[in-house]
Amino acid sequence: MPNAPSLPVFIGTSSNANDLNRGIYTVRLDTVTGELSVLTLAVETPNPGFLAAHPAGRVIYSSGESGRVDGRAAAGAVNAYSYGPVSDRLTAINQQPTGGLSVTHLAVDA
Repeated sequence: MPNAPSLPVFIGTSSNANDLNRGIYTVRLDTVTGELSVLTLAVETPNPGFLAAHPAGRVIYSSGESGRVDGRAAAGAVNAYSYGPVSDRLTAINQQPTGGLSVTHLAVDA
């Protein structure tokens, strides 16, 4: 079905110097057939291990175990990204340090 409804699925990755994982990837889920599209890079960011979607809008939050906040090295950070209905590319909105080294989970709360 060429016009089947689909949903974006965002996938966080963790990486090291020897692999090709570069950030958050996306695929489209065909809600009729259950098929997934080809994996594409949505945004380049270091080690976005956990993702959470904002329930009221087109925002994805990610936690990472390394990165920079305001130009300074940060042990961990939470990043906010927007995405549009046509392109599943992510655009950075904001970043905040977590205050700790191990970022183990992420959830959205009203």
